Amino acid sequence: MRVLMIAATYPPTRCGVGDYVRRLGAELAAAGAEVLVLTGMSTEEEHAHTAPSAAAEGPLDRAPEAQPVGAPRFEPTGDGLALARAVGHWDYRCLDTVRAALDSTRPDVVALQYHGEDYLLHPAVCRIPGLARSAGARCVATLHNLQAPRAAVDLPDPLGRLLEESAGWICTNTLDERRLGAHPLSRERLHRIATGASITRPPGRTWSPPEGVFRALYFGFLNPVKGVEYLLRAVARLRDQGRDLRLTIAAGVHTDAVARLRAYADRIEREIAALDLDGSLDRLGYVSDEEVSRLLLSSHLAVFPFREGISGKNTSFWSAMEHGTPCLSTRGEGCPEGLADGVNVLLAPVDDEEALADRIAWAMDHPEALEALGNAGREHVRRRLGWESLARRTLDVYASAGVRTAAGDRA
Repeated sequence: MRVLMIAATYPPTRCGVGDYVRRLGAELAAAGAEVLVLTGMSTEEEHAHTAPSAAAEGPLDRAPEAQPVGAPRFEPTGDGLALARAVGHWDYRCLDTVRAALDSTRPDVVALQYHGEDYLLHPAVCRIPGLARSAGARCVATLHNLQAPRAAVDLPDPLGRLLEESAGWICTNTLDERRLGAHPLSRERLHRIATGASITRPPGRTWSPPEGVFRALYFGFLNPVKGVEYLLRAVARLRDQGRDLRLTIAAGVHTDAVARLRAYADRIEREIAALDLDGSLDRLGYVSDEEVSRLLLSSHLAVFPFREGISGKNTSFWSAMEHGTPCLSTRGEGCPEGLADGVNVLLAPVDDEEALADRIAWAMDHPEALEALGNAGREHVRRRLGWESLARRTLDVYASAGVRTAAGDRA
């Protein structure tokens, strides 16, 4: 089976979707698929662009006529994939490059990775499933979020068009599954497959609690849904109670959202100053995967105060659990099956720094329980969210969407 994966970003750019594509694509290739990845040209870790807005200045003009462009050049990456950094702009111009890629590669399936803001909420990406159909391929859209793009004069409901022209949909969490479940085509097209750990534990390493002061860790991106301000307030509350702890924050902003999220990053800086946390905080910024692993294996507790609660798409949380690090997160409406407070994770209500502080205090008071908690969390991820299993389920979705098998048969 030849799979053309289309994604706005790919490492070394900083984006969870790009990390997902790299990990999933490598496992699809290991399972026997031929995997081609078409992505943006940039390899910069940070670059600014204007903030997307679905309400900006009314609908866009209609799509222009197709223009001939050269076929993208796919180069081996060393992990079984072939990569083409060929898309300069994710607006109408990207469609000419996608057409050229379809013509030159003739894929069985187009695996479109949809995350609205990564495409600046431009409706062009929602036309890709139709292009795939015209080229004789089926499109399976993985919906990492359900942000509605801007409307166009000739496309008033872009996301609706994407859904109708895709042969299959994959969502990563139960909340999006419920929203998509209202669509009349959901029964035959909708599948839920969570993401896995974006960073895995190095061979031969294990978690062990560090000596001395209790160390909590947050790593991941900085944006309003992460709830980092609640963690800061919880640490300040514990400090004021005379608790001896130190928080490490290893976090930066997405490559493709530096300008849009700078205000939130500045807000976090102001929060740190207002709470006078310098004596209880180590601020590292964005760090490498290797450094994340080192931090996870040398922290008492990893804390993820997500404002919507933990869900199937939070790869940073799954990475921490995969390391065997004891984890604390928040419980929302989309809490994944199998997570049990006090068994394989610690859970607190969303947007509640007092409850978050109480759960951190419990971890500080029960050091003997932390190793068992971390081991149970690691087993949960390895059993339910291993990339080999996720790739196998994804290939099943491609087959159920009617793509050709490697032998040329119609599944």
